[in-house]
Amino acid sequence: MDHQAADGRRAQLLGVKLRALVSEHLGQQVSSEPVGFAQGAWLIDDEQLWVLADAEGRWGAALALALRKRTRSLQLIADVGAGEAARGAGELGYRVDVWRTDPADQRRLVRAEPEPSPTPPE
Repeated sequence: MDHQAADGRRAQLLGVKLRALVSEHLGQQVSSEPVGFAQGAWLIDDEQLWVLADAEGRWGAALALALRKRTRSLQLIADVGAGEAARGAGELGYRVDVWRTDPADQRRLVRAEPEPSPTPPE
């Protein structure tokens, strides 16, 4: 399988995972089709942009997409770097909620707690 085909397959799998997580979280089937992009997958449901981030610290593109699509909020799912993303999200003038999957139940989303700000070296 070439690199482009592997990337397409990964985006498709992330989209399926995103749709399942959002549907489970909302308690109803999401009708929107997920779209893959370099940082993961996204879909819009009820004027909210849901993004499954595939890499730590890669949510700037998700925020730009949310603003471009004029959604009322960004719902970011990030298992890696969720605490850092939650800390940064609190500093924006736009609603960003950060989620991660529950380690005890990978089908369930839990709100990510913001990590404390790093202490500068003395």
